[in-house]
Order: sequence, then C-alpha cells, then structure tokens
Amino acid sequence: MTVKSTAGNTFSQTLRPVTESSLSHLVYEWWVRRCEKMVEELSGGKIGYVHVEGMNQQSYQVIYNRLMGKHVKKQAVVVDTRFNGGGWLHDDLCTLLSGRLYH
Repeated sequence: MTVKSTAGNTFSQTLRPVTESSLSHLVYEWWVRRCEKMVEELSGGKIGYVHVEGMNQQSYQVIYNRLMGKHVKKQAVVVDTRFNGGGWLHDDLCTLLSGRLYH
C-alpha cells in the first residue's frame, strides 16, 4: 500500500492479514507492555510488573525468567493475575514468591 499525506509525502507499507488468535495475542502483548511501562514510571524504576497469562507451566517459566532476569534488582514486583486463563499454578507461584513451601 502506498500512502500519500496531505503535505504530498508518500510512503509504502506492506500489510498482511492476521488471524483473530494472532490479533488477540498482539493486543495482550500491547496491554502487558503498557502495564509494565506504567508501573516502571510510577515507581521510578523501583518496581517491576509481570502478568500471569495462564496458570500453567509455560506461564510459570515466563514469570520465573522475568523475576530472575529483568526484575532481579527491583525492590518489589506487581504480579498481576487478572484475566488469566486459569489453572493450578498458585502453589508454585506462592513458593516462588515467598521462598517457602505452600501448604
């Protein structure tokens, strides 16, 4: 597609269709990045943010990697479980976040 602005400038952009599932994932990623940025700005970089997409092993691995990588030097981390896909991850998350076995 070639677009021409009112000032007469033109540029070309390639468009490609995406599936509804892909679009949903893109919107989710945008939402998470927006939340991360808001927490980062409001805390002056002292607090991290992670969203638990689903209560499953794949989500646990993502959370673990972010906590031990990107957020390892943060003073605190917001762990957001809103709108997740459900599952049985709460025991593992409690153990990871507290350092104590969840009973």
